[in-house]
Amino acid sequence: MTKIKSKLLVSTTVLASLALYNQTINADTTQPNETPAIQATDTQQAAQAPKVVDVQVSGEPNTDTVGTEVFDPVTVTVKTDHFTNDNLLTKDGLGWTDETEVQPIKGTATGTINNPRYWGQNNPTEPVTAYTFNNGDSGRITNIGETLAGTKLDLIYTVEDSDKDDWMAHSGFGHDGRTKGLAFTGEQYIKGSSNNSIVALYNGATYIDIKYQIVRHDTFIEQPVLVSFITTDIDVGQGVATDLANLALIIPKETNLSIKDGVIYDGSHTGPYHYGADLNGANGLPYGGYLGVAYLSKFNYTFFAPAPANDDIYKFATGVRYDLFGSALQTKLVINRQTHLTVKYVDDEGKEIQPSTRVTGTNDFPQVPAAPTIKDYQLTDTKTNIISPDEEEIIYQYLPEYHLTVEYLDEQGNSLSSHQELTAVKGALVQLEAVPVEGYQLPTMQSVIVSQNDTIKFIYSKQQLQTRVEYVDEQGNSVSEPQEITSSYGSRITLQPVQITGFNTPEAKTVEVTANQTIRLVYVRKTFPITVQYVDEEGNLLDENKQLSARYDTEITLQPSEITGYLTPVLQTVRVTGATTVKFVYTRQELPIQVEFVDQDGRSLQSPETITARYGEKLSLEPVVIDGYTAPGG
Repeated sequence: MTKIKSKLLVSTTVLASLALYNQTINADTTQPNETPAIQATDTQQAAQAPKVVDVQVSGEPNTDTVGTEVFDPVTVTVKTDHFTNDNLLTKDGLGWTDETEVQPIKGTATGTINNPRYWGQNNPTEPVTAYTFNNGDSGRITNIGETLAGTKLDLIYTVEDSDKDDWMAHSGFGHDGRTKGLAFTGEQYIKGSSNNSIVALYNGATYIDIKYQIVRHDTFIEQPVLVSFITTDIDVGQGVATDLANLALIIPKETNLSIKDGVIYDGSHTGPYHYGADLNGANGLPYGGYLGVAYLSKFNYTFFAPAPANDDIYKFATGVRYDLFGSALQTKLVINRQTHLTVKYVDDEGKEIQPSTRVTGTNDFPQVPAAPTIKDYQLTDTKTNIISPDEEEIIYQYLPEYHLTVEYLDEQGNSLSSHQELTAVKGALVQLEAVPVEGYQLPTMQSVIVSQNDTIKFIYSKQQLQTRVEYVDEQGNSVSEPQEITSSYGSRITLQPVQITGFNTPEAKTVEVTANQTIRLVYVRKTFPITVQYVDEEGNLLDENKQLSARYDTEITLQPSEITGYLTPVLQTVRVTGATTVKFVYTRQELPIQVEFVDQDGRSLQSPETITARYGEKLSLEPVVIDGYTAPGG
């Protein structure tokens, strides 16, 4: 048992700064100048080694939940300097992948370690080969992760120490026929698990001390990386001593874990045989695990079953499991990289337009000096060049800024609207639209590629407007075909009336053209004299003429007068087209005349005769001869 005690002293030194809850381990995280097990031939040649300069932990584990969610409230902020993407892992972190396999380097296979009777819930669902774990035995676990730079990583294990001889001599299980050895598999092959941790299984020792090295795939070149992990499955009285968590270690307040002599162990003493908690990986959290953050390429890991503090509950284990890393077993990492910046200010041809600025600092929250305003230039692009892991160059590219004057002119060069002043960078495509100006046609849009200070002119043509001239009488009735006159906005046009028979010609009219419009010229009908004559058939006037008047193109009906002795003519209707004389022609009336033949006493001498004569006509009557009488006038 002296080897165990010696190992505990080493473990105590490694973990002396651990606390039960939320205490940061302030460790030197630069890689020491140690010669690896096999000398690397391609070590990093950075001018300064990548390092972690500060670690801050915020938040507390939530013990009201179970599984990895326990550590969701915890955030670890790491400030780095001179880091490259080869020092940072992809989001999957480290774990057992579909491409992972175990390749022995030194040592031999001892058989398949699977045995459901003895491993119980930890028995892998796929066959797993066990290997000897003599001091110095080693192997390669391939493809456990990848850096942001695309470098694939392996994990080399080397057995540093164990108590296998004591176990074989005193456990009573040394010759039980079961496979003894050290094996590795993925947690995804453990029934009831949902993570991809690297699971270590061993049978034949109480503890095994292993040195692990993170190396580039298929090489022995160590690759330091920043990694976060949640260690799980510390149960049934087991314990671990390791320098893995060299940046931070957080143990939940509610836990089955205790710390003694540098060993974190299951101190619950519960279970059917008082062996402590019986957990299954991450599903048992907050019990059986803690959160750690590390920056390293190698670490020692000593696992005890039982832990030295629990040798009163059992002495030897017949099968031991512990887990390393896992994609789901990571915490929130905020990485603040310390950078050294050179800020340059150049034009589009790469010429410096202002002296460059040197900025050195730590980007707790990545900040780049704001681009300054430079007269007659406009910032158009920002470029970042990574010169080295700790040297970056920020290039602010500016384009010359030109002034554009936009003018709005008529065809004679007169300004129609206030000019506009614009600015645009060299090479910009500027699309300009004309402003509406009343009375002018809107010019088309202009596209200009800016190359200098320039004046852009919009030339406006006056709108061509329609004036409709209508010729109407006083009632609005058209008296002639309308005319359409086209003229420019703002012009004054004189509308000359046309001569229309029977109408008085209105005066010419002058109007200003500001819109399409209709102008009416109103014509008043002429008045003509009407002379009414009353004559007989020989044209002799029978009565005084009557003087009347009427408007052009009107119909009038004239009533003849009654004249004694004459027949009254019929009414006359005439349409007035000018001065008019209307004659009523009267016909003399035919009147009956009775001629009687009487003596002196008035006695009729013969039958009377009737003759007719026209009114006013003179008649000559010749007396007839009557026997016995002398004719009148004889």
